[in-house]
Amino acid sequence: MVRSCSTGCATTPTSSGSSRDDCRYGARWLGLAAQKGQRQAQALLAAGHVEPDATEFMVRAERGLSTYGIVSNTFLERAFRTLSFVMRVTVLDDDAWSYEQETILEIPGAREPFAHVDHNQLVRVGGPPPNPLARGLDVAN
Repeated sequence: MVRSCSTGCATTPTSSGSSRDDCRYGARWLGLAAQKGQRQAQALLAAGHVEPDATEFMVRAERGLSTYGIVSNTFLERAFRTLSFVMRVTVLDDDAWSYEQETILEIPGAREPFAHVDHNQLVRVGGPPPNPLARGLDVAN
């Protein structure tokens, strides 16, 4: 069983979770910078309107907004400025969902913004593992 953490890296049930070094921004186009020892850091808060019984929805974030925006560290701001992010989610059933996301990047020297597209389908392969920090705790006290 593999589960995803919020920054896009994968952890296994036997790992203790994710650290900043393990869960660097996971897009493949940042691989060269990571090999050169550059640290990448980005926070993105995306939102959209979703009906309670919806099986498809979209969330967005844009650079420069103080709500539902995108902020980056100095390296990413200079080398791979993220202008916008859109994710389309489809709930396939109770145990599966898929997404397609498009991130628009401004890269120095490029004539026009670059559209990085990623998609995947995720399927539940088991229930969540027990929280290791809650094991053996007397919750009555």
